[in-house]
Amino acid sequence: MRTREETLDAGHEHRTPDADARERQLQERARALFTEHLSRVHRRTDRMFAFLMGLQWLAAALFAAWFAPEAVRESAARLPQHIGAAVILGGLAAGFPVLLAFWRPGTHLTRQVIAVAQMLMVSLIIHLLGTLEAHFHVFGSLAFLAFYLDWRVLATASLVIGADHLLGGLFQFAFPAGAFGADPAGASGGWRWLIHAGWIAFLDVSLLLSCRYRQDEMRAAAERQARLEATNVLIEESAEAVRASEERFRSLSTSSPIGIFRTDAGGNFVYGNERWRAITGLGEDEAPGAGWKRVFAPECRDALTQDWEAAARTGDEISRECRLAAAGPHERWVLLRASAVRSSRTGATTGFVGTLEDITERKAYQARLEEAYQKEHRIAASLQRSLLLAPREDAFGGLLVRPFYQAALREANVGGDFFDAFALANGQVALVVGDVSGKGLAAAARTAELKYVLRAYLRESPDPAGALARTNHFVCDAQALDEHGFGTFIALALAVVHPASGACTFALAGAEPPLLLLRNGGSGVVRVAAVEEQGGLPLGLEAHAVYQPIERTLGLGDLILLATDGLTEARRGRELLGPDRAADLARDAAEQSATLDALGEKILEGARTFAGGPLQDDVCLLLARRVETPDG
Repeated sequence: MRTREETLDAGHEHRTPDADARERQLQERARALFTEHLSRVHRRTDRMFAFLMGLQWLAAALFAAWFAPEAVRESAARLPQHIGAAVILGGLAAGFPVLLAFWRPGTHLTRQVIAVAQMLMVSLIIHLLGTLEAHFHVFGSLAFLAFYLDWRVLATASLVIGADHLLGGLFQFAFPAGAFGADPAGASGGWRWLIHAGWIAFLDVSLLLSCRYRQDEMRAAAERQARLEATNVLIEESAEAVRASEERFRSLSTSSPIGIFRTDAGGNFVYGNERWRAITGLGEDEAPGAGWKRVFAPECRDALTQDWEAAARTGDEISRECRLAAAGPHERWVLLRASAVRSSRTGATTGFVGTLEDITERKAYQARLEEAYQKEHRIAASLQRSLLLAPREDAFGGLLVRPFYQAALREANVGGDFFDAFALANGQVALVVGDVSGKGLAAAARTAELKYVLRAYLRESPDPAGALARTNHFVCDAQALDEHGFGTFIALALAVVHPASGACTFALAGAEPPLLLLRNGGSGVVRVAAVEEQGGLPLGLEAHAVYQPIERTLGLGDLILLATDGLTEARRGRELLGPDRAADLARDAAEQSATLDALGEKILEGARTFAGGPLQDDVCLLLARRVETPDG
């Protein structure tokens, strides 16, 4: 945690020169207030001690007469001397400080003289009473002197009374009943003065801490008062600024290109500029009260009334597109915005300031854009549906194929994920899963183009790595030659399977590694093997990218699982399903499922269960199982 000084220093770094000057003035005013308050404390304490000195002088005379030590009372000669000493010495101790308290109140000299005189008066009373209990007068006097909130006064008084105790201890033979009472020859002997001095020092520490805390409180109070005074000045300046701002507001709003208006807290009209009157068609005499709302269509009128009531309670901004009541063959729309004006004293909403803008042309443009978007969406959806036509599961001899497509959202059907499965020469079958970046008609068109280019290359030569390299050249060239270019990339996994022999060749272009679900004989246990060899870059990033073939062999009943990254990136909070969980999910589903339909549904359901709901990205799965060929 930062200290107060560090916080203030941090604030200084961001203050303007004017703010620094105001802060310096505020601190100077706080110091002046503190000094003034402390001076009043000093003068008030001076007057208090003037009264106390007189009272102690009278008390010293009475103590000398009525409470003199027994040895003095038994001597007829010593008692008058005792009383005379009280009157004369007490008068000398009290007279000069009382004079200074009225002649020069509040000065440092007066405080020091009073401190010395008070301790001399204490010493006199202790001598007159001759009892150890009289020393409590020392502690009381120091407490009263602490009212000055001046450590120097306490230091002077402590030195005087300490010297008195030292001398009283050294010259006990001269003052046998003076500093330490009637029995000076106690166990501590001549060191008793040091014990008394220790108690005085302990009290001084307490009183000094009290003085410091009291001065800190006075400084804080002075700073608060200075800030309050500065705030009052700012309030007065702000009030003047508000009046000037009101004049500027009316002046500027007169020539504003948008409508500007004001209402009270209940939405009753107060002011509207010329543009506001031109938009609404209301004159000055037609707008007062809530009548200005009749220019809006009934549904907008009711909604605005509710908005105003809610905003008056919460202070939230009002923003609503409203249709104007029909005044011609064409609809007119306006955008109304209003902000609450709050009282700086109570925080209550006192009114609203708002703008009214004609957005008829904007609404018409938005309608045309929406119509164009819907048209494009329908075309793209139709195109993608044609791209996602699934072949029959048993369309290829010796290989059962079942694709699955799970869109993240309903409108996400027009995405870039796709699959393909088609026959090649010599009984081979090509399996493709890809993800074209982007959505909409452009992504669907690129997907169609890529799908048939890849078919052409593979049917010319069923080499997966070579086909990917040629397709990558095609995509890079297209991006360079087309007017707008693709500006995209394609992640793709490709497998060429020979069902009769089980030979399988993979090639990867930035796609998720395929999974092989291998049957362990007839035990029903499935082993998962990922095709983890290094793949190449996604298509369309580097024209000279290299793609390597990856060879595997499938046994009867073994499966290939190709998937886009929507499966492994199924999200639960910040946690992803990931390749390992996806592999476990596929293995468990394969052990529990007899058909490809059931297997695919279990995998997708497991991903949705992990995510706790709909998936955040499209998922495309392609499952292929090697089975006995029809001819055995």
